Amino acid sequence: MIKRNSIIIIGNGFDLAHNLPTSYNDFANHYLELISEHLLSHQENTIIRDSFFEYLQFFNRNGEGNVNYSNHKKLTNLAILIQDGIKSKIEDYLKLNYNIISSIIKNHFIANLYNDTYSNWFDIENAFFEELVQIKTDIKNSLETGARLKKLISLNKIKLNKLNDDLTDIKEKLKDYLQSIDLKLNPDIRQFFRSKFRGRHIIHIINFNYTNTIDLYKSQISSQGLTIDVLNIHGNLNENIIFGYGNDKNDHYQDMKNLGIDEFLENFKTFEYLNNNRYSKYFKEHIRLLNRFDVYVLGHSLQQTDKTMLSTIFNNNNCLEIQLLKRGDQIESDAFKSYRKLLFSASRIINNEDILRDKVINYVDTLAFPKESTKGNTV
Repeated sequence: MIKRNSIIIIGNGFDLAHNLPTSYNDFANHYLELISEHLLSHQENTIIRDSFFEYLQFFNRNGEGNVNYSNHKKLTNLAILIQDGIKSKIEDYLKLNYNIISSIIKNHFIANLYNDTYSNWFDIENAFFEELVQIKTDIKNSLETGARLKKLISLNKIKLNKLNDDLTDIKEKLKDYLQSIDLKLNPDIRQFFRSKFRGRHIIHIINFNYTNTIDLYKSQISSQGLTIDVLNIHGNLNENIIFGYGNDKNDHYQDMKNLGIDEFLENFKTFEYLNNNRYSKYFKEHIRLLNRFDVYVLGHSLQQTDKTMLSTIFNNNNCLEIQLLKRGDQIESDAFKSYRKLLFSASRIINNEDILRDKVINYVDTLAFPKESTKGNTV
């Protein structure tokens, strides 16, 4: 029997299968904890707006909120809870009143996430791209010329710099949060690797997560006489992480690039990949050594935020088969729906339907991955 090489694409569903709180929704709840902690500190800081501390001072002096603030009644109720000093009650109140968060925190972008401004709540990278598109559209659709156009561009550069700073703040807070999570091995997943990849030759794991959960299984896979390596394509928690948008084939992206405003490009993964040699080394060296290979998608949603990277793999002539692993924790009808959703996402990455039908393994024959949590969107 000829041994086959494999690329395993690991996404956040892999961490969720370990019941790790790594979804964007988990992070959103954590950020509310941070807000609550900083509100109780009664000190100026990097999270809370100075204007809201001024509101609290007004409330403490007068026993009532400043009516000149929007949502002043809700802010007054919050001020009372802050006086009481019970963090959990503050968190619960904020969860019921997301619309006041923009009056409290400095990070305008994350305030919009809580306020459900974007089409996919707390899908940070897609929401970030939506914000870029809006700024780009405002510039392109403007009828201004000459000095007025220059002023418009200057004002939008300020918006872009603030947006990029907000995303950097989120990235740093996300990294701190993920570092606080204790990793644990799942025996069912260990058995999955032992049984399903026996007889393989070389296994390359592309880890899109910032956590190193997959490292818990490296010795299990290697003990079977396999050659294995792990590429942490977005970095890991011991270094700078890559966090932004990753579809440079999008028409909006081309418009942004053509505008000649560098601030639009600051957080595109295409440029982040060039900060180190991981990406180039992998595709210039490792993937060529694989020759012909199969791909296993394990817990990755195949969204547009990683399209450029995934397209390089899926559309490679040496890619023979693509397995979109089924959800082992779901009943049959739900597992089928999840597979179809993943299939539709794959169709937006693979060049055409002929290649899709040729490479992607059908629902009946694809493997089922062990228990996976159903929490929220993914990191």
